[in-house]
Amino acid sequence: MDGMSIWMALLWGLLMLVFAAPGYLIQSSMKKALERQRRAREWPVTDGVVSGGHVEQNYRMGRRRNLFGFRQRVAVYRPVIEYTYQVGGQTYQGSRYKNSFPGEWAHPDQARVQALVEEYFEGKPVPVHYLPEDPGQAYLELETDEGGLQAARWFGFTLLAAGALLLAYGIFNLAQNIGASAGCAAVVKSPAVLPAATSQIKSQLEKTLNLACKQESFGGVNIAYRGWRCTPPAGGEFPSVQVWSRAQEPESADLVWLTTDRSDSDKDQAQMLTVIQIALQSDDAAMGKKVYQEAVNQKSRIESTLGEVPLVVDASSETRFNMMVGESK
Repeated sequence: MDGMSIWMALLWGLLMLVFAAPGYLIQSSMKKALERQRRAREWPVTDGVVSGGHVEQNYRMGRRRNLFGFRQRVAVYRPVIEYTYQVGGQTYQGSRYKNSFPGEWAHPDQARVQALVEEYFEGKPVPVHYLPEDPGQAYLELETDEGGLQAARWFGFTLLAAGALLLAYGIFNLAQNIGASAGCAAVVKSPAVLPAATSQIKSQLEKTLNLACKQESFGGVNIAYRGWRCTPPAGGEFPSVQVWSRAQEPESADLVWLTTDRSDSDKDQAQMLTVIQIALQSDDAAMGKKVYQEAVNQKSRIESTLGEVPLVVDASSETRFNMMVGESK
């Protein structure tokens, strides 16, 4: 695994945690809250009497944000209803109205909470729900609506699912990168397409076509190429012959590319056949001649092979003729 693959794996892992960790915490806390509420509904009930009450103001973080992007605090009001009740012959005092999440029930409308407190006037008999293991923990009412907690829990599951999808995609992407790296390594180690060595091709181009060659870099998908561009020594542009040799193995050549200006068809054909013979180290260029004539007659690009070596003859342009023997990797 290369350095880039490692960094990509770390990035996908971090993205997965960004979604999955909050998702797990949200759904887990909502699950516990639901279990607490459901258990509380099974608490026993005893008779109690209201002894007093008032409204208590607290603050919590709201949805609105200030100019700096921070969430603003909002006031909420909690009903404090004092009552007494007995369990097992022992008297207890309580003040909690209703269980909720994450704590006791509260509301931002002060008037509504004040009206609720006034309903529980002093001396009013009330049912009290208490925890059997600890009767001192009690409420006048128990929450029955699970909609908010269920929605929050499903939101947590959604974040978990998003984290799982990111993890799956990251693993898939990492596997592809590892496969691509292995594939590139295999290509780099593969034998050269052309049988002739780079220096041999270059030397014969200089001698046979009277060209001068200069080093140049060329493109490749899996292999970096640093070969030669050969042109007339007098400064003319055509014919131009590129020899693509592997940067890591300069004597291994994969492609020879001839370009002419189509000023003389017979000359183009002769140069093409010469380049084929040099690239393949063979005097047999009959197939190349046949493909050339077909491409010129049809004014098209034709792909063929010379034995196992790819051949492309392109005569579709009015001003340029291109012939490629071999292929880049």
